[in-house]
Amino acid sequence: MPFNPLKAEEPDCECPLEERRVGNLGIHLTKKYVDDMIYERRGDNNILILRKRLEKS
Repeated sequence: MPFNPLKAEEPDCECPLEERRVGNLGIHLTKKYVDDMIYERRGDNNILILRKRLEKS
């Protein structure tokens, strides 16, 4: 089934935890901590590419 996480609805992080809808928090956190997300649909497959730049120490 096609699913583009880049178009997923943003969760309401301002409302109390007890009142929040279930879902989308993982997508939200992933968007926050990676530098780039690319979604592609190839044939019957969903492809999500995540890029994170790492600093050399």
